[in-house]
Amino acid sequence: MCSEGAPIARTITVNRRGGADFTKIQDAINSVPANNKEWVHIVVKEGNYWERVVVDRSFIYLQGQGRFNTFVENSNASMTDKSTTFDIKADNFVAKNIAFKNNHNYAIVPNANVIRQAVAARVRADKVAFYNCSFISVQDTLWDDSGRHLYQSCYIKGSVDYIFGAGQSHFENCILEQNGNRIQYQTGFITAQGRENWNDTNGFVFKNCATSGSGKVFLGRAWRPYARVLFYNTYLSENVAPQGWVAWYGAPNVNNLVFAESGCHGPGSNKAGRVLWEKTLSAEELNKLTSSSFIDAEGWAAQQP
Repeated sequence: MCSEGAPIARTITVNRRGGADFTKIQDAINSVPANNKEWVHIVVKEGNYWERVVVDRSFIYLQGQGRFNTFVENSNASMTDKSTTFDIKADNFVAKNIAFKNNHNYAIVPNANVIRQAVAARVRADKVAFYNCSFISVQDTLWDDSGRHLYQSCYIKGSVDYIFGAGQSHFENCILEQNGNRIQYQTGFITAQGRENWNDTNGFVFKNCATSGSGKVFLGRAWRPYARVLFYNTYLSENVAPQGWVAWYGAPNVNNLVFAESGCHGPGSNKAGRVLWEKTLSAEELNKLTSSSFIDAEGWAAQQP
């Protein structure tokens, strides 16, 4: 869905060792005009960039030198909305080949009483795409907050609610790794989706992905009463809990929840033990959710760099 056709108005380089336009990513972003309307390419050289970054300019294209080589990281768990390492607040953003990490829970002894929400990235903007990126934390790794988003060939690691929010998002060819060793009871949740009402268009769709990792993990629990999550044609590892899902805030009326699987495979895909209220979607419903038009009816992703 990504094209190299979008024109680049300006290229900025960042290298924490010097010899570039800036040594910090935030300084590079701040150099872009607040009312920017043209794509600005920010090339980040390999290294660990220890900073909290806020993207409040539109049309930013952030490119690292590989998700194993370029890291944006921090260590913060003061409050969920204050802990974010990388916070996207402006529409039309692309990131490629870079990792976002919140180290807070990796710096302490694993214990259920001290593990806290520590967000690696928050996405609260429209028309946002990530390619070959990593998101790493323990609890609340990726806050897919609001807007339409594409995550392609990404790696997302956490333990509890590590993909959460009310974004309208496709996750394609992504690896979802459960890090059960970081939580005392070694039971976690991949998703905590936040759809509030039946007419809300948001939801998480996982296409051609794969789960992995240690410790039992549920596919999701309902953060809000109309939560919607679909795992489609995805490999489900043996540590996926047989029940699959937890109602949580959707418990008063589980019929309002849209938690579904279709075409999945692997040792965790046996649906014999799933909750009775898991949805079976029609061909029309599946097509609506898995089609690129669910997030991209007007073709915005192909118009990005």
